[in-house]
Amino acid sequence: MNAPADDPGAVGAAGEASDSSDPPASDANEPAVGIETAPSPIAPRPTTWTLRHERSEPLARMRPAAVFDPVRDAVVVFGGHSSKALLADTWLWDGERWTEATPAGVRPSPRQGASLVWDAAREVAVLFGGRGDDPAVWEWSGSWTRREARPGPSPRSYHAMCWDPVRRVTVVFGGCRSKKDPASYLDETWTWDGQRWSRIDADVEAGGAGGKRPPRLIAAQLVWDADRAEAVLFGGAAPGVGVSDQTWTWNGRWERRRPSARPPARAGHTMAAVPARGTVVLLSGTAAKRPGQKRAEKLEDAWEWDGETWVELAAEVRPPARRDAVLVHDSNRDELVLFSGTGARENMLRDTWTWAMPPR
Repeated sequence: MNAPADDPGAVGAAGEASDSSDPPASDANEPAVGIETAPSPIAPRPTTWTLRHERSEPLARMRPAAVFDPVRDAVVVFGGHSSKALLADTWLWDGERWTEATPAGVRPSPRQGASLVWDAAREVAVLFGGRGDDPAVWEWSGSWTRREARPGPSPRSYHAMCWDPVRRVTVVFGGCRSKKDPASYLDETWTWDGQRWSRIDADVEAGGAGGKRPPRLIAAQLVWDADRAEAVLFGGAAPGVGVSDQTWTWNGRWERRRPSARPPARAGHTMAAVPARGTVVLLSGTAAKRPGQKRAEKLEDAWEWDGETWVELAAEVRPPARRDAVLVHDSNRDELVLFSGTGARENMLRDTWTWAMPPR
């Protein structure tokens, strides 16, 4: 199915995924955040993707939330936006097929742009945010449970989120309340310990090349790098300046990294850790919009972060270009699972791909 002409998930001028009611926050020709001339990366490393599923269910969608649930041995996908409406369905991928989960009781409201991470300490998946103005935390353990904890972060969408096993907390960075209001773009860091929220960086200088935490961002990605015991943040869109090519790491505090090579600036991309390789993989997204372009280019490239620099990954077969998909590491099968997104022609995608990456 194709998205409507006014594109409820169009990448705006800043490269961010935007809602039909929320116009872009910045000018199409504005530069990316922190762009520097980087040396050419070393030769790409070969990889192989496999198309596993492209049938009628689940519905094609963009911006769902997803995580691997090792207890139920499945990738869990919640919500997103179809070509017609926000979604509130829950689907499980068991490595072979999709099954809709219909547990009894309450469930989260329809939403897109939420985040879902696995809390290994309590063996639950943690869902937070998404367009729909729900400030609660939801937990998945085969059924959904609403957790109300205030004070805490304001309702937001398109934030970055990961589980930090060292501090045993869920980390949330950035996001926005509405793209209509650039002042609502956020550079806050919050942590959730299963009982309460804590604001981490209220007294830390923010933003830009000299800041001590990342700038205000939406549609960035944050992933835990177990080999180096730190989270990695890349990309995103900032109000008034466009998409970012910055790399930051988090180990209880933020640090700006300046690798010798980096992916092109982007937002709406996907990232996942690959423990067997000791790396973090980045895939797809939307580039900065160039002068004269009606829509920013969707990307199909893949990159790998090894703790020091980014290296492009080559593949003879790869998923088509997209933005606003989900990428999850299935730790039981040791493979990456890619699902959904918006394609190069603004078409909604429902395909499922897997990537069994060999050790380095």
